[in-house]
Amino acid sequence: MLSVERIQKALKFVEPDYVPVCPLYMYPAAEVYGTTVREYATSGKIMAESLMAAQKLFGFDGITVGSDVTVEAEAVGSIAEQPLNSPAHMVKNFLEDIKNFDKLTIPDPYKAGRMPVLIEATKRCAEAIGDEIYIMVVMQGPINIASQLRGVENLMMDFYDRPDFVIELLEYSMQVGNVFAKALAENGARCMQVGEALASPSFMSPAFYKKYLVPFETRQHKQMLEDGVEAVSVHICGKVIPILDDAATTNATAIDLDAPVDMGEAKKILGTRMAIRGNIDPSSVLYRGTPDDVEQKVKLVIEKAGHGGGLILGSGCDVPYGTPKENLMALVNAARKYGKYPL
Repeated sequence: MLSVERIQKALKFVEPDYVPVCPLYMYPAAEVYGTTVREYATSGKIMAESLMAAQKLFGFDGITVGSDVTVEAEAVGSIAEQPLNSPAHMVKNFLEDIKNFDKLTIPDPYKAGRMPVLIEATKRCAEAIGDEIYIMVVMQGPINIASQLRGVENLMMDFYDRPDFVIELLEYSMQVGNVFAKALAENGARCMQVGEALASPSFMSPAFYKKYLVPFETRQHKQMLEDGVEAVSVHICGKVIPILDDAATTNATAIDLDAPVDMGEAKKILGTRMAIRGNIDPSSVLYRGTPDDVEQKVKLVIEKAGHGGGLILGSGCDVPYGTPKENLMALVNAARKYGKYPL
């Protein structure tokens, strides 16, 4: 069975031959390819070749084209800094002065900032391996884009001080994401991996998530599917059990589950409403652990959540730069060892 078929079946709750493997693996691909994070994050060609080299080395069933959380906001006016070998970070939020809101326009994703980098990388990967390997693209959802435009602390205060402005900003941020996702779909993305870290109960209450974000996520995910992607996966960090029922109403095909989440409990709550991806701890297990640690965690995740399909084995969050290669190999080997269907 081809890797792309393996993931497609899992997303539809059909048991494939093996539990598929697709960690959230981006920056470490630069190490595999022998380049810097800065070159990876600013060149579509280098990003694509790095990701494909890593996929070939480890045998992942899917790849995640992407870089960092600043791409969309940078494309419309915020200023990001890209260190040599660590993630880009924002140094100037465009809406630090809220009066700048009236200056915002919807960007052309083929020209604005680093959006063209991800589009080119997606196209190159899709043309080279997209018939065999599943292509996911990491982009940011409405709340993450809004936070990179306004600043996280400012935005959290805005929910209380100026909720009408928050609604306007989320609407704008959703439209930015929609045009970007459409361009990515046109260039071979099968799945949008939508980052919504600030939707986590660690940042806002489940009530706020339901009131403010679920309506925008629901509209956005529906639009993405209409614009050509075959799946939408949402990435929300932390202990998301309290918001899973609401997340399952947003037209998302799947959800990433972070390391603190019990995969068995999550699957019981979701049933067949959403597939799940995760949730090997990227820090204590993949980065600091041993191959044996990885194998034991993989075995546990498959035992808890593998039955009946609906599971893509992956990392709970981004795989860190510097993660030992033998641990990534152990991830795939353990999935083949313990994840052969029927379980």
